[in-house]
Amino acid sequence: MVPIKSRSNVKKTAFACTLFLSVITLSGCLSSSQPEQPAFYQRLDQSYKPVDQQAALSLINTYRQGKGLKPLQLDPRLTAAAQEQADGMAEAGQVRHSLKKTQTLPKRLARANYAYAYTAENISAGYWTLAEAFSGWRDSKRHNKNMLNENVTHMGIATRYNPNVKYKVYWALVLAAEQAAPLPRPKNQAQPSTEFVKLLGQP
Repeated sequence: MVPIKSRSNVKKTAFACTLFLSVITLSGCLSSSQPEQPAFYQRLDQSYKPVDQQAALSLINTYRQGKGLKPLQLDPRLTAAAQEQADGMAEAGQVRHSLKKTQTLPKRLARANYAYAYTAENISAGYWTLAEAFSGWRDSKRHNKNMLNENVTHMGIATRYNPNVKYKVYWALVLAAEQAAPLPRPKNQAQPSTEFVKLLGQP
């Protein structure tokens, strides 16, 4: 089993934002309604609203393709593992990969029925928008390396909002590649000899 490549705690919070939002004013508009913000900039700290999965996938894939890497695909099992992590951090008010012995990434993936050949995880807290969380990971050498890893093929991302803890919004991104399925046994191939197995066990 290939070891997990990311073990560090992510303690970086959204005290500095590398993105600047522009305000677009429309003149001569008679309607009082304002266009909805793009999913990248929607705030998740005001009322619970999960991160937009497709927007996150598009953002990360655009970044990867700009570096000459293959795009990722969403996998609901990885999303489940990410959601369990985000929920646990928000409940505990902590930013750690292994909140409990039963919540390590390999165990979460096992519960999601995902047999990984390679996996890595980025976590963070305190970022209100997808754009901010992405920028935080991109600007961190180790977490940027995870997003640009050529070994991963799929991803899952999740958030959890808890207004009663310090950082409010907690993020988890799981990246992985699944183990190849074993080849089916040919129909004419003989089964292993049980007698041979028994003999091996004798002194």
